[in-house]
Amino acid sequence: MSVIENRDNRGGARLGAGRRKGTKNANTQGALKFKNYFIEQASLHKKEIIDELMKKARQGNLYAISEVLDRVLGKPGDTLDLNLGNIKELQGFIGEILKK
Repeated sequence: MSVIENRDNRGGARLGAGRRKGTKNANTQGALKFKNYFIEQASLHKKEIIDELMKKARQGNLYAISEVLDRVLGKPGDTLDLNLGNIKELQGFIGEILKK
């Protein structure tokens, strides 16, 4: 039986056609190389990157402040927590970041 006889009468993919399972798309391979290079460079310069981010946060850059808080405290959850018992601790933490 040939492949054409094996095909559905409504058309569609031929049996055995296409990229083999387990092989990666060329775009995926390029993106992986870029990601690995980016990680390597970030690791080599992490002190300079962190210092610059902290400097911008101290200068009042809202994006930098948000990034620092997200990295230290974690991203805010989707739930609303009305327990404000630790608000003083958080205010002190933010004050310390802005003083430096």
